[in-house]
Amino acid sequence: MIRFSSASTLELLVFLELFFSSFSFSPVISPGLRLASSRLCAPTGRLQLARRPHVVKAMSAGGGRDTEVAAGKHVIARQSHLVTFKGCDPTALAASQPASFLSSEPFTLEDGTSWQVVLYPGGTQTDSLWVPGGKNNSFMGSTYSRRGRTAVYLRYLPEATQEEEGVDCCFTLCILGRQTSGPRFDVAFDCGMRFCGENFADSSSGMANDWGAHVLPQERIGDFVDEEGVLSVMVNITNFGRVQLSQGDESNGGLVKKVGSLLMLYATAGASDGFRRRNGIFWEWPEDVRKSLRCGQVFVPSLGIGRADWRRRRDELFLKGVYPGLEYRIMGMEDAEDGTMIFSASSSKNPILKVRPIYAVRKDLDRSWPVRVSMGEIPVAVTQAMYNTATLIIVTMASLGLLMSGLIAREAISLYKIPSRSMEPTIMAGDLLVVEKMTARLGVPLKRNEIILFSPPEELERIVRSNGGRLRGGDLFVKRVAGLPHESFKVSGDGRVLLDGKSSESLLAERKNLCEPDKRTGEATSSRILPSV
Repeated sequence: MIRFSSASTLELLVFLELFFSSFSFSPVISPGLRLASSRLCAPTGRLQLARRPHVVKAMSAGGGRDTEVAAGKHVIARQSHLVTFKGCDPTALAASQPASFLSSEPFTLEDGTSWQVVLYPGGTQTDSLWVPGGKNNSFMGSTYSRRGRTAVYLRYLPEATQEEEGVDCCFTLCILGRQTSGPRFDVAFDCGMRFCGENFADSSSGMANDWGAHVLPQERIGDFVDEEGVLSVMVNITNFGRVQLSQGDESNGGLVKKVGSLLMLYATAGASDGFRRRNGIFWEWPEDVRKSLRCGQVFVPSLGIGRADWRRRRDELFLKGVYPGLEYRIMGMEDAEDGTMIFSASSSKNPILKVRPIYAVRKDLDRSWPVRVSMGEIPVAVTQAMYNTATLIIVTMASLGLLMSGLIAREAISLYKIPSRSMEPTIMAGDLLVVEKMTARLGVPLKRNEIILFSPPEELERIVRSNGGRLRGGDLFVKRVAGLPHESFKVSGDGRVLLDGKSSESLLAERKNLCEPDKRTGEATSSRILPSV
């Protein structure tokens, strides 16, 4: 038995808001999907990042803003490292095939974490599913395209003793510009993520072993290689600490969770366990998770069905580019009071989230991602797994409801087409009758003059066949009730019907009044629902 609380019931209906509010549905994305949120940066002589205000804060050595970042909630380390790829041939890089890559030498920061930068000159994937938007040649702006775009990723290299530990980080990967003509600029990607070993990777929960984006057109990669064939990437990492990781136990959770997990496995038959983890395809009971959100995590904003001000809240969220029912990834957070960088919503009374959809939206809903929204402006938030669980529950319940309705209707009502003229003018040959079956099932006694359908007894079948008639299994007869139980019934030689020895002329007159034929056509119709016995 499934029990619903008032709060969880609201969350189970979260997917309906997508249809009524934004009319955009959320497909399951491919496992290799990554967010492409690039920015152009004007470089300085010391290869530091000069970023636009309120987008990403500079984390290079020196500067008053660095002190403010370092003073953020529970920051334990903030470091920069310059990665170089030597011997790069711009022509060869521009002709590289998807999934081919260059890996930097591993480097260890002062906090003891080891990292590596991976460059994909032709993109990360070869599967056609990884191209939701086709080719895109822009540097800036919103794009989810991967075809013909160069990607840069940050990879975490845990030691054997760190396999069950995660590192909460906000990072910037900046490919340094080496343009020989026109303005010189860098291209950077910013995000927050809980980095972990591959066994714990779950991008829907904001956990990954490597993370990055497709940031620039492949044919322009030569603009980032200097005369000596060196391509440089500045890595800036703010470490918020380590966490102990553990695998979820799917065996616990009761019968409902076991059945739900089996349904999800059946619905995604052929998909790998890693694919399910990365896309939140596992059972998780819906609840409001706003205070537990963190950078890199995917969530679904909801209006909270039943709230009196839901229309106003919907309009406010639409203005900010946060559409109820869509899945968003948290690219970064900051404290609303002092603007310092934070990693978890629990670190601030009212955190500011930088979010973007995990897949492309309609053009009229597109924005310059990521957008900023205060946690207090989101009435309810659920995780991607909770969203999928709610969808599964509602779809299953709706399907069962339709199935039960069909079974009940099948047992209660049937349609029959009349092939003969024996009941004219009340019922004409070819008429379609709606017949209710519940009267007979409930034992309601028949009344005189009612029209009924019944299975013919053997004697009647024999008479029909002896006169050249055909009967198939399940064929029913349609007749009017003339006599009731315990009454004697007789047809005289002159055709009169006698009930208990009395003439049935009054009965015939009463029957005629039930359905008068049309004087012009001689036809008669009846709108009564007929019982079946």
